Amino acid sequence: MLMKLETIIGRNYFKIRFPGIGKILRSHDDTESDEIEQAIRQSIMAMINKREEKVMRGEESNYGKSETRRHCKIKDDKHDLK
Repeated sequence: MLMKLETIIGRNYFKIRFPGIGKILRSHDDTESDEIEQAIRQSIMAMINKREEKVMRGEESNYGKSETRRHCKIKDDKHDLK
């Protein structure tokens, strides 16, 4: 996914675009990059949810020592505030 996003960025780096036109007319690369971005976001959220479920079930004692741990703790803290 990241390689595909990089190629889209490389293709469009030197293209001249007029401000405001992108909100009216979207290119194929714009829609494709949005889909890739959404897929990356969903896969990260899936990893966070899997780790959170393991902690809730007791399979793991803590969230671990990674960036995902921080996101799990932030998500957990938001639930505690409600």
